Amino acid sequence: FADPFVRAYAVRCLDSLPDYRLRLYLLQLVQALKCEQHHDSALMRFLFVRGLKSPSEVGYSLFWLLQAELHVPFVHDRFELLSTQYLCHSGVFRVELYQSIYVMKLLESIASEIKAATCARDNILRSKLESALLPDCFQLPLHPNVFYSGFNVEKCRVMDSAKKPLFLHLEPLKHQSLSATIFKSGDDLRQDQLTLQILRVMDDLWKSEGLDLKVTAYACASTGDNIGFIQVVDQAATLAKICSDRHKDKKMQKFAAAKTALFGKQVFAQWLHNEDTHLRDEIILNFVASCAGYSVATFVLGIGDRHNDNLMLSENGQFLHIDFGHFLGHFKTFMGYQRETAPFVLTPAMVHVMGDKFGQFQALCVQAFQILRANSSFLITLLELATNAGIPELRRDTITWLEDALMLDLTDAQAQLRLETLIQEALKNMTTRINHATHIMAH
Repeated sequence: FADPFVRAYAVRCLDSLPDYRLRLYLLQLVQALKCEQHHDSALMRFLFVRGLKSPSEVGYSLFWLLQAELHVPFVHDRFELLSTQYLCHSGVFRVELYQSIYVMKLLESIASEIKAATCARDNILRSKLESALLPDCFQLPLHPNVFYSGFNVEKCRVMDSAKKPLFLHLEPLKHQSLSATIFKSGDDLRQDQLTLQILRVMDDLWKSEGLDLKVTAYACASTGDNIGFIQVVDQAATLAKICSDRHKDKKMQKFAAAKTALFGKQVFAQWLHNEDTHLRDEIILNFVASCAGYSVATFVLGIGDRHNDNLMLSENGQFLHIDFGHFLGHFKTFMGYQRETAPFVLTPAMVHVMGDKFGQFQALCVQAFQILRANSSFLITLLELATNAGIPELRRDTITWLEDALMLDLTDAQAQLRLETLIQEALKNMTTRINHATHIMAH
């Protein structure tokens, strides 16, 4: 609505949101700032005040969401105005923000130098980090409540991919476990950031209904023009690595791992095996719940490129998806043929882990799906508000994928029957396993 009084009323309705939930929707609210006719608006004042009232929960995330788009010409003045005013009025919290900005600029400089180098990149990274002057404690845009004292230089390295991302191992204060992160310079992380935020929203909706599906929506923050951070998931391995590590003969490892991905049923159950009966039961329940959550979420969001290096399994049984470069039905093709034909990833090896809990998995899928259907308007609105971000695969015409996936033209009973059919289709789909095997052979 263009009417400023209507918009002001909508903002007043937001004021009742607790800080943690407001932070959950900040991405869309920052995008909504672009639609205001003037710099001074009810929405801008609301975000400014809530950021000052709760600097660690709201203000820190707000500041970096604004910083991430300062390179966009038509919003530069507005976002810089709000950022500057926030810095001016944030009191002692300003020091924490300046420390974060300093560390960011340092990492950007190191990343640029490493890209220009032709050899000994790890040595350059470690040398630069070792000689860097760092604050006694600092934050990264990933986690507003986690403070670090420095880098564990020996564990830092340059990753092999084309953009040369930096794998950074930090020293957190207060024995916090969030120590590893990936710094990317040259990759657009906005789609990953949005997808993970929608996953957190789904998880919040499920938990509000008493349903905990053990979703691991790791942190991801775009902090500038093709710059940002991704949290490293601890004590977890990709499904491809799990298939490979069980074969020690290097000459035949790829072939054997591909064969395991294609035909192996016990591979994940054996990797998760624990002698403690109580822990083993908990691991299986975690696996069942997380598989249900991600099956429904990735189907509804149309997540593509689901090879087995984009699927992970943690030691406590939690299954998760990573790398969301394709969504809303943008699936990869090969020679004109769609490579992914299953509604979501579900293989016999995954079902083998579940054992007699497969019926529970199906029931959780149905329950999770019905909750999302009941909140369909809300989810669609979140995606529509984010279209101003300019993410290539997010357009108003692609959001119809979500509407179709939620089967809004069907009754609850009809939607349940259709979802149960899709579960069987996913399990019987051979293409998923073929894709996993060929990915191992190709990499």
